[in-house]
Amino acid sequence: MFSCKKEKVNSDQKNEPIPYTKPNTETLVIGTFPFPDGIDGCSCYYARDEKDFDAEKYIYADNFGKESQIKKKKKKEIFELKNQDFEPSAFSYQLENGNYRVEVSGKKISNEDEVIRIRGKITVKDKKTGAKTDTSIYGECGC
Repeated sequence: MFSCKKEKVNSDQKNEPIPYTKPNTETLVIGTFPFPDGIDGCSCYYARDEKDFDAEKYIYADNFGKESQIKKKKKKEIFELKNQDFEPSAFSYQLENGNYRVEVSGKKISNEDEVIRIRGKITVKDKKTGAKTDTSIYGECGC
């Protein structure tokens, strides 16, 4: 014979939550900045989307390899170009500094005079923790 009797819970037993252990990686947050000083002439600059681009909230800027920068935790990070493949319709390049590795890739969506509008992706990886973030980009390159 079966019973629907509920079992009593010992009042000494507590339903305590399992303690949370923070992962050993930090979240990479890429900040926005206005068009930076030191970037002039031929350059590329990207925002997360068209709205941020029109509002001049950039997440990446470079002057064709001489100085590339992003903003991480309110600090400007400068990068050195390591490798690039820049074709008229698509491109990719890798940059590094002591802390991060950045990979940028995209495709041309329009061409106006000496300016190419692009859509793509930027990946930032923390070399020490292995944390990484992918962010879509919209922007332009030109002279």
